Amino acid sequence: MAMPALLAEGLCVAAGGAIGSLGRWGLMATGWFDSSRIWHTVTVNLIGAFLIGALWQICSSTTVTRHIQPFLFTGILGGFTTFSTLALDTTRLLSAGDALRAAIYLAISLAGGIAACIIGIWAAKTILT
Repeated sequence: MAMPALLAEGLCVAAGGAIGSLGRWGLMATGWFDSSRIWHTVTVNLIGAFLIGALWQICSSTTVTRHIQPFLFTGILGGFTTFSTLALDTTRLLSAGDALRAAIYLAISLAGGIAACIIGIWAAKTILT
């Protein structure tokens, strides 16, 4: 990929990352979540999993410009979702001796994320047909 195209793609990712990060921060700032961030993290990751499934289906069923996918997937959804916080939260729960809550948190995050992605794909297919 030529340098101008690579730079343009990088700028698309950066713009999307800003949007996604602000979206995650805005959701957290509503105050709807507990102070430990656990439900906030689950919520953003489940929303992100649904959206990546739906957007992947839409992008693979339509013609999109070369910069749209990096903007959406790496940028917006990469900035919105947070695996690193899931890892930290799990580690904090385990360090506090709360293995059951850590296991439930991981199960909801993983199984829920896969289910949300599948539902997103299904919803997009349904809308597109």
